[in-house]
Amino acid sequence: GRGAWFNQHPGNEHFRKMIDEQKAAYMAGTKKQKMAMSNAIVEAIYSMDPPGRFLKKCADTGQWSELSMRDAADRAAQAMAYAVRGKDKSKRRREER
Repeated sequence: GRGAWFNQHPGNEHFRKMIDEQKAAYMAGTKKQKMAMSNAIVEAIYSMDPPGRFLKKCADTGQWSELSMRDAADRAAQAMAYAVRGKDKSKRRREER
């Protein structure tokens, strides 16, 4: 989800911190290594005490449902790609100036 409320949730902040810690390895990794990193992040979140979850809000009902492990790993991979791409964009902007 998007918005300030979602971004400020402690679980999402922890998730983004985990993503940031893996950015350099993700950039250098093969596709197989990248998916393994995404799976490791999901497993780390699920193994927390209390366990973390990956949720999606239903647009129709407003109810939250838990994502499957595969969907959670896809979400983690997408977050990694966005984090890497965002970093590259800011670098390019600085170099263009």
